[in-house]
Amino acid sequence: MLSSSIPRGLDDSTSERSALVVIEDAKGGQPAKVTDKKMAKLIDLTKKSDTEKSTEAILQIVQEEAPNLLSGLAMSNNRAIARSIEVRAYLNDEVVFRQNDAPDAYYTVLRGAVSIYALQSSATEESGDEENNRKEYGKFLVQLKSGAGFGELSFQGDYNHTPRNAGIVSDGIGLMESSVTFEEKPGDKIGEGGNVCILLLIPEECYMREMYALHASKNKTKEKINFLKKSFLFSTWSMDQLVKLAYAIKRKDFEKGGLLAKQGDRADNIFMVIKGKIRVQISSESHLTDDHGSKVGVTNKLVEIAELGENDIFGLVEGFDNKRKMKRTGLAVVATEVYVCSLSQFTAMVSALPKTLMLVQKVVQKRKDWEKLRTDYAKAFQTMKCSLPNNATEMSKYSLSKESAMSESELKDLKEKKTQLFQFLREARSSYRAAVTKIKAKNHAQAVKELAKAEEQCRKAMAIANSINEDDLKAQAQDIMDEVVEQLKVQTTRRDGGEVEEEVVPPANYDRSRRGSVILVAMRRRTLSEETSEEVRERRMSETARIADERSKARVKKSFPEIPSNPLSPLSPDSEDSRQLSRSNRRRSIAELANKAGLKEEFGKLDEKRRGSSVELGSSPNGNRRGKLKNKKEDSFYKLLQFPAKSSKPTKPESLSPSRRGSGASANEKRRKRSISEPKSSIRKSITEAGSKLMDKIIGK
Repeated sequence: MLSSSIPRGLDDSTSERSALVVIEDAKGGQPAKVTDKKMAKLIDLTKKSDTEKSTEAILQIVQEEAPNLLSGLAMSNNRAIARSIEVRAYLNDEVVFRQNDAPDAYYTVLRGAVSIYALQSSATEESGDEENNRKEYGKFLVQLKSGAGFGELSFQGDYNHTPRNAGIVSDGIGLMESSVTFEEKPGDKIGEGGNVCILLLIPEECYMREMYALHASKNKTKEKINFLKKSFLFSTWSMDQLVKLAYAIKRKDFEKGGLLAKQGDRADNIFMVIKGKIRVQISSESHLTDDHGSKVGVTNKLVEIAELGENDIFGLVEGFDNKRKMKRTGLAVVATEVYVCSLSQFTAMVSALPKTLMLVQKVVQKRKDWEKLRTDYAKAFQTMKCSLPNNATEMSKYSLSKESAMSESELKDLKEKKTQLFQFLREARSSYRAAVTKIKAKNHAQAVKELAKAEEQCRKAMAIANSINEDDLKAQAQDIMDEVVEQLKVQTTRRDGGEVEEEVVPPANYDRSRRGSVILVAMRRRTLSEETSEEVRERRMSETARIADERSKARVKKSFPEIPSNPLSPLSPDSEDSRQLSRSNRRRSIAELANKAGLKEEFGKLDEKRRGSSVELGSSPNGNRRGKLKNKKEDSFYKLLQFPAKSSKPTKPESLSPSRRGSGASANEKRRKRSISEPKSSIRKSITEAGSKLMDKIIGK
């Protein structure tokens, strides 16, 4: 990299041709000058201290040179970025960073261009094109020009950044002058001495704080790569090949009924479906004949060919059948999101990879066969509807899938392998369940045999799944294997007379989110071993029992509506003593609580006048005393605590019988009315007053 500085004597009045920046070679080479007034000014602004920087001037230049860099960010984010950015110049063929380097910044090309190179990774499909390769840096992928950004793929939201998966080399192209003088001479040629590439850098800390969230939701380079990986066409591609294709595709949205391409238009693009559906149609010509078989005219009939869903591609046939015009119409059935790629770029990338090219050619041939079948049907039965039958997708193999690139013999072999795979999975699950039953029955020897059998079935299932690229079924077999290995470890430890280890160390790079993984099983076992008896009781409690328990606790709290929560008070609903109360011994516990509160004498005095409802230490909670207490509860301490005095309301008098109607109420009715309206007795008054004073003393009022 070259360091830069502004020569003295240069200001804004200097002509654009002479407003140059001195580029001093860090290795001691000859200085040079960048022939760009705007870049010179930007470099000067970014070299100033934070207090002298003019963020507005920096932002103005950045927005002019790279308008997409800061779009979508708030002004506060833009100012923070302007205070942190750096501008660096690189000579032609100079390395910006190498593959596997640690990420340091996000880069944007302001002048010139850079090329992306990647070292070939093993076990990936090799390209036959070796042109433009630089052996030292790897294989050439793509060139990025002014306005393009790069370097974001290595950054992760959790700050566990990954090494650079490709290297960047400067291609120069931006003009630079090698003269060390700043005097203009007749005949000077701008840029005669060489060329540079000028890059804008946003340091890692600033990028993660100000821009990462926006890039994660907007730039979508990682999302593009993940999308491409889902397709079987690109499953064997290396990361550098996926990155190259990801840079070539652009996202585009179509509303319902939107036209992606029309039959007869120039074939320029292919469309990869992210979300939605595309209906493929062909306009078929049919000749009209009279009763004698003579041609009397031509009619066009729109024939529906297929509907393409997620991860499918429209435009493959034109690209690999050497067609310059679209032979099919693509229509959005619903709101559809697609990635658009230049047809020439896509065909060039695929043609360089023989294995992928062979798969695409098979898909194209099957699509052409189905289209011919549909158009021939439309010509033969001109009065019949040409809409798609319900089982068209299964019949045609038109959609992009592994089956669409297979011959009949390959499909038959695939079906047999899948049948074997499902059989091994069923046997593995069955053996594992049998082992669990043996473990519960304490038959550990048989359990180990069943677990070993399940392990063998899982290995066979995983081998088949790996051979036919069934990742989901392979993950299912792996889940069963994890549980089997965990149980085998436990049983082996018990057989050897040792204790079961509480800590289980998962393998390196283990997916902890998968169902049935070793780490989850171990965590579950440790959680159960650390549970208290109360936690176990609550976990095992049925839903009905839990509701009943909650209602019981609610009734206890309702019994003490005026008593505040205080763990130190023995009468508080939240105290340990109160929690141990039960409905069967509550009467006796009231006396015990009064004793604990130091109110034994007050409690005794309160109950002196009427011994019929005596509640004292050691009194039995059973027998007929409950009924007696109910009849005379107004004299008890329990009444004062559990049932605060309520205003009495007269009850509705009973209706008079027909024989006594009009002759007045009965004697019993009159007595009832009189008892309701009479004031409380002196005993009740004294008890209520004493109880109130006692309660005030207990709760500390």
